[in-house]
Amino acid sequence: MRSRTMRHVWVMIAASAALLSFNAKAQDTQSASPVRTGQVVTEGDTLHFEVRGKGEPLLMISGATGDGGIYNNVAERLSDKYQVITYDRRGNSRSTRRNPQNFEVGQQARDAVAVIKAAGHQSARVFANSGGAVIALEMAKSQPQAIQSLIVHEPPVIQILPDAQALAVKYAEINRTVWADGYAKGYGEFVALVFGGGPPPRTPAMAKLLDVFARAKNNQEFFMQSELLPL
Repeated sequence: MRSRTMRHVWVMIAASAALLSFNAKAQDTQSASPVRTGQVVTEGDTLHFEVRGKGEPLLMISGATGDGGIYNNVAERLSDKYQVITYDRRGNSRSTRRNPQNFEVGQQARDAVAVIKAAGHQSARVFANSGGAVIALEMAKSQPQAIQSLIVHEPPVIQILPDAQALAVKYAEINRTVWADGYAKGYGEFVALVFGGGPPPRTPAMAKLLDVFARAKNNQEFFMQSELLPL
């Protein structure tokens, strides 16, 4: 089951880790720009967002564990040319979560538009990685008026892959583990599927983002129970 395709597709954690490493290194060479924080209430939840810079609007959508903090230092690096908007996706970190609530990619796309508008814009350039890239693709389909341009980095769209059926079976097995034996065991199976073992080691540079790691860890249960299959 640990095919090259599977390792390539499920990059939710790997892509985030790479961004975190780049972020921390970038911070060493950049002076901090002012960060404006805000909240927007939409469809029953309150979304936390942050804005840096004063240029063209650029929205960045995070993947698994949904914390906008994975982009903190990349946003800092880009803030001299763009007004960078990051946010914690619904149900994650500093945004609220209504339970019970089904996870809907369409709602996540509407959330992204709500954040853009709360930051003072009708549309923005959009960058998204991993599961966030799936949300961005939904935006392009259902909310095209809100996108000026779009970069999607490794969206896990397993449905179009040659071994899509085998992958779907594996994800269903992990989902059953989550509900039968707890999210922690299911998360372990997910990590084993993605990496063939444990997650990659943290670099010293990542130590500067321990607060983001702590928040993201608290989102693992929500990811495993609500986001894994839809994304």
